[in-house]
Amino acid sequence: MTIVRSKECAVDPAVLCPLSRDSYPEALASILDAIGQPVLVKDRTHRFRYLNDAACRLLGLSASEVLGKTDHDFVPKQQADAFLAMDDEVLRTGAQHEAHEAFTGPDGRRHTLLTRKRRATLSGPAGSEDVVVAVITDITALQHSLDELRLVDERFRAMVDGAPVMIWVTDATGSSIMFNRLWTTTTGQKEADALGYGWLEVVHPEDRTRVMSFFEAASDRLIPVQVEYRLRRRDGSWGWMLDKGQPRFGDDGTFLGYVGSVLDITDRKAAEEALEASERRLATVFGQTMVGILHRDLNNHVLMVNQRFCELVGRSKDELEGLPMETFTHPDDYPANLKLWLDHLESGTPFRLEKRYLRPDGSSVWCDVNVSFILDEAGRPQSTIVVIADIAERRRAEHERHLAQHQIAHMARHDMLTGLPNRAYFNEHLKQALESAQEHDQVAVHCLDLDGFKAVNDTLGHPTGDALLRAVAERLQGCLRDGDTVGRLGGDEFAIVQRAVTCPEDAAHLAQRLISAIDAPFDIEGVSVVVGTSVGIAFAPTNGGSPDDLLRAADIALYQAKSARRGTYCIFEYGMDALLLARQATKVALAGALSRNEFELHYQPLVDTQSGAITACEALLRWRHPERGLIAPMDFIPVAEETGLIVPLGKWVLEEACREAADWGPDVAIAVNLSPVQFKARGLVELVRGALACSGLEPGRLQLEVTESVLLDDSSASLAALRELRQLGVRVAMDDFGTGYSSLGYLRSFPFDKIKVDREFIKDLPHNRESMAVLRAVAGLGQSLGITTTVEGVETPEQLAAVRAEGFGEAQGYLFSRPLCAVDLKAYLASKERNVHKMTG
Repeated sequence: MTIVRSKECAVDPAVLCPLSRDSYPEALASILDAIGQPVLVKDRTHRFRYLNDAACRLLGLSASEVLGKTDHDFVPKQQADAFLAMDDEVLRTGAQHEAHEAFTGPDGRRHTLLTRKRRATLSGPAGSEDVVVAVITDITALQHSLDELRLVDERFRAMVDGAPVMIWVTDATGSSIMFNRLWTTTTGQKEADALGYGWLEVVHPEDRTRVMSFFEAASDRLIPVQVEYRLRRRDGSWGWMLDKGQPRFGDDGTFLGYVGSVLDITDRKAAEEALEASERRLATVFGQTMVGILHRDLNNHVLMVNQRFCELVGRSKDELEGLPMETFTHPDDYPANLKLWLDHLESGTPFRLEKRYLRPDGSSVWCDVNVSFILDEAGRPQSTIVVIADIAERRRAEHERHLAQHQIAHMARHDMLTGLPNRAYFNEHLKQALESAQEHDQVAVHCLDLDGFKAVNDTLGHPTGDALLRAVAERLQGCLRDGDTVGRLGGDEFAIVQRAVTCPEDAAHLAQRLISAIDAPFDIEGVSVVVGTSVGIAFAPTNGGSPDDLLRAADIALYQAKSARRGTYCIFEYGMDALLLARQATKVALAGALSRNEFELHYQPLVDTQSGAITACEALLRWRHPERGLIAPMDFIPVAEETGLIVPLGKWVLEEACREAADWGPDVAIAVNLSPVQFKARGLVELVRGALACSGLEPGRLQLEVTESVLLDDSSASLAALRELRQLGVRVAMDDFGTGYSSLGYLRSFPFDKIKVDREFIKDLPHNRESMAVLRAVAGLGQSLGITTTVEGVETPEQLAAVRAEGFGEAQGYLFSRPLCAVDLKAYLASKERNVHKMTG
C-alpha cells in the first residue's frame, strides 16, 4: 500500500508523514467509511494516522482535529499511558489485544466499547512501517442485555437457594452443573467439588453403584428417575435420602439434561409403612416437582406457580398468576397467615405453618407450608418463595390419633369394667369438689363395698361377678344428684362424692338410699343374685381437707360399720382414727430408721423345680424397730412410698443385696424388688450400675422384680428405663403376674426374662380347677416366649407336684425355706451345696 500525505495534515509532513483520509485511493476510503465500526490507525510514535467516518462520529471530532495527535491529547494521562502500553505490546508481539472501555460520547451518553487492536504493516516508497489498527465496537446494548440476563440468573439462583430442598441440575451427558445451597450446607461439600460426578463422594459406598445404575437407566430412555440412598451429612452421620429427577428439554425438543431434588427421609424411612407422605415431602425446581412451589411479591400477589400447586388448588397457572393470596386461602386461616408473614417480613427469616387452600368448588386442602424470602444485596426481602406439601392424609391420621388418645385418656381415668371414674380420676373430682365448696356447705365422702361379693364370684364365676359390678354401678348412679360423683376404687370397693351437704342428715339419707338400692335382688342373666353393702361417711372440712385424708376417714368409718353390723352406715368420729395416728407414727419413726441402721435384709430362696438346686434368693426388707420389734414390709413400705423415703431405702437395699450376693456361689442370683416410686425418681439405671460396680457382682446374677404398676403411670419412660437396665446385662422379672388387667399387654411391650405368678393362684392347688387352668396357661405362655416361669407361695408337696407337672421352672415358698437372715442363708446355701455333692459324688 502506498503512503500518501494528508492534505489536511497541519504538522510537518517530513516529521509525521501522516496517513490521511485523502492518502487512500478513493475506493478504499469509501470502503472504510462504509464500515459501521470505528477504525483508527496509530504509528509507532502513538500518533493517529487515520480514522474513518464512524470513528469521527464516535469522537465527535473531524479527522483534522485528531490526526497527528496522541491519546494524551484526548484522555487523562493514566488512561492514555495504558492505551500506549497496549499499543507497544501489539507492535512488539503482533498479537491481537482486546479491551473494554467506558466512553462518554459527544452527546453525553455513556457507552461501553470493545476495542480490538492488531499490528499491520504498511508499504510505501520509503519502505514498510508497522502500525496499530484499532477496530471499535459499541457493545452498550449487548452489555445491557448481559446485565439483564445476569440479574435474571441471580434471581433464579436466589429462588433455588431459598428452597428448603436440595436441588441439582445435570447437562445432557449426565454431568452435574449445579447444586443449590442446601446441598452444600447439608453435606459440607463445596459446590465446585460436587460438580461433574464429585457428588458421589458423599453417597454411601454401598449405594453408589445402585444409584448410578438408576440414573444411567433413566438417562438411556429419557424418563424420570427416583432412587433412595444414604448421604453423608456435614457432621459425618448418614441420612436416608429420596432423590427424584426429571429430564429437561429445550423448546425444539432437544434433551438438555436432568433437574432433580433430594429430600431427607431418614425419619420417614423408619416408619414408611405407616406414612405415605413421599409425594408431599419431595421437592424439586419449578416444573415437574412433587410439591407445590409458589412465588409471590411483597403485596402477596402470585408471580409464578408450578403445576403441582395448580393441582393442589384446582386452578390453572393463568388463573392463579396475579391473584392475591386471600383469594384462595381459607378465610379462617388468612388473618393468622397474614400476621405471621408480616411478623417475619422485616427480618426476612423463613417460617413454617399449616393452612388450608381453597378450591373453586368450595372445598379446601390442608397443606404444610414453608415460606422463605428472596433478599436483595442489602438483605431486604424482595419477594417470597413458598413450598407447599399436601398433608390431608397426615391431618386425618392426626385426627384419628387424637380420637385414639382421647379414648386412651378416658380409659386411663375410668374403670374398664363399669365405666366409672377410677381411683385417680375420682380423687380429681373430690379435689375439685373441695376447692369449689361454698362457705357453709360440706362435702361428704361415702366409701362402700359389697357384702357377699366373694361368694358370688366363687359360686357363679367371674363373668357373673363382673356383670354384678356393672349392675351395682348403674344403681349407685341412679341414687345420685347432678354434680355428685361415684367411682370404683378397685375390686368391689366404690366411693361417692356428695356435694353441697348442709347437714349430716343429708349424707345419712343418701347412705340409706345406697344401702336400699343394693339390697334389692339383681337379675344377672336370669339368675337372682343378692348382695348387701355397708357405708362409711366422712365430711370435709370436719374430718380432713385433702382427698387422701377424707378417703382414709371414710374407709375407717366403713370398717367400723362392717364391724358393728353389715348393711348399715357409720359416720367417722375422731375416736376411730387410731389407725391414722398409727400410720402417722410410722411416718415419723420411718424418717430416721435408715440412718439408725434399723433395717436388715432377709433372703428367701428360689428353687429349680426339677433339680431342687437353689437358683436365686429374693431380698426381703425388714424393719427392726427398737420398741415394736420386727415390722413386716406391708406395714411400712406403703408409707415409705407415700413419703418418698423408698428412694434412699431402695438404694440401700440394692447395694446391700448386691454386696451380700457377691460372696455366694456363681450359680445363685439375687432378686431385688423395685418400687414404682424409684422409676419416677429417675437415676435408677445409674444406681444399678453403681451397685454392680461397687459390689463386683456379675450383672447376669442380678434380677430386678417389678409389678405392672411400674408401667401404669408413664409406661414409655418406664419401658425405656427397663431397656437400659437390660443393656447392663441385668435380668428383669414381672412380679405378681396375673393380678393386674394389663399383664399380657406388658409382655408384648417388654421382653421380660421371668414372670412370677402370684401366690393367690397357688393356695387352692391342686383342687381348684380355675387356678390350675390359669397356671397351665401361664406355663404355656412362658414356654412359647422363652420366659422363665416362677410360682410363689408353695407350701405343700402337692402344690409343688402340681406346678412341676405344668412345666414351671422355679418355685418359692415355705416348703423350701422361710426368709433367712444373711448369716443363716450362707449356712443354708452351704448345706444345700454339700447335699448336691453327695448326690453327684
